[in-house]
Amino acid sequence: MNELGRSQISGLAQKLPAYLEGLGGLIICSPFPRTRESADILGTSMGFGIEESEVLFVDRDHKPNFPGVWKLIKRKEGVAEILLLVAHLEHVEEFPNYFGIKEWSTPLGVQVSDYASAFIIDCLTKSLAPVL
Repeated sequence: MNELGRSQISGLAQKLPAYLEGLGGLIICSPFPRTRESADILGTSMGFGIEESEVLFVDRDHKPNFPGVWKLIKRKEGVAEILLLVAHLEHVEEFPNYFGIKEWSTPLGVQVSDYASAFIIDCLTKSLAPVL
């Protein structure tokens, strides 16, 4: 990861606590080195544990596996109050809509502004909010 990427993730790490209200969490990340480095920065800043999952890995030979990601989330329910997925742009752009359709039969609109985009899916209010 370059300095711009580290700066973007560090900035995100400073913003996230305001959205998480002191809840404990677990970061699940792709094993891709840049993604893991992002997870390490966030985990250190927020005090969250980190696990890698191949289901989050995407490249030209591995397309996004949204059913696999959804199953991963379901398996981790109850493990932590917050699950933070650190994944590739394809997941940030498309997975929230998949999740909304699976959980609530309605897509959640997503507009990605940059590579350090983050969204909170609030399962209580069935809504999506960008981390600003």
